[in-house]
Amino acid sequence: MRITAIKIYKIFFIILLAIIIIPSVIYVINDHNEKLIIVMDKKVVEAALKCKYEKKCEEDSVTLKNLYELNYLEKVYDPISKELINENSYVDYNTNEFKIVK
Repeated sequence: MRITAIKIYKIFFIILLAIIIIPSVIYVINDHNEKLIIVMDKKVVEAALKCKYEKKCEEDSVTLKNLYELNYLEKVYDPISKELINENSYVDYNTNEFKIVK
């Protein structure tokens, strides 16, 4: 069974495409997932700051449970795994960061 030049070129072309496409797809998916997390974080921090500025949340931090009870947020889900975020997760007003409790 002889391998012709055309078969070698086809195999080389397929390998070259795989080397280019696979890392590109992985990069795009990871970048998209990071942006989804950033959007979720900003949504929760924005609701927490609104609660603070309306003087309904006076502590140094506020939990998701408090934000749910005060109707500043509906249920928050992890945008990647689609699981409900723990109600004990909180926003720290000193750093304006959303800390997820597992």
